[in-house]
Amino acid sequence: MIRFMTKQELREIYQNHMMNDFPDDERNPLSIIESRFKKNQTHCLVYLEEDVIKGYAILESCQKSLLMDYFAVIESYRNQGIGTKFLCEMKEYFREYDALFVESECAYNEISQKRLDFYQKAGFVISGVQVHLYHVDYELMVLSLNPETESLDVRRMMEEIYEKIYPKSFRKLFLKWK
Repeated sequence: MIRFMTKQELREIYQNHMMNDFPDDERNPLSIIESRFKKNQTHCLVYLEEDVIKGYAILESCQKSLLMDYFAVIESYRNQGIGTKFLCEMKEYFREYDALFVESECAYNEISQKRLDFYQKAGFVISGVQVHLYHVDYELMVLSLNPETESLDVRRMMEEIYEKIYPKSFRKLFLKWK
């Protein structure tokens, strides 16, 4: 089951999980996430089974597009199919949107290749658009959520999301399209 996080859950998940699940240079400070949460500019979700939080996701939205900024299964529940179940529920939960995007590191090593494979098995497609962000090269992967949407302009949709979440000065310094 998916539901929105409470403010307290966001803090606990950040402190107890995100600090370990995401490298410092790929993780926003809690104050920024909380500010966006407070203004309803971000979707902060938890995935539960039997009232136990087993995963979390933080998504940015812009018009009819979503960017999955953070997605993780709590470490003790990994490799049990939880991530796949979570993504399947997200597809239904956000069915009024056109697309769900994920930035997945380009296949540098076995771990990054496993991430790409995981998302592909869940239905994401490598869009062919890459971005260099935070000194990391990412493949932009897309999952079409609305069968009526004919085609997706990945670059335009992602530009809109990036314009919403990053100041122009940041984009100029740290965002490069490939």
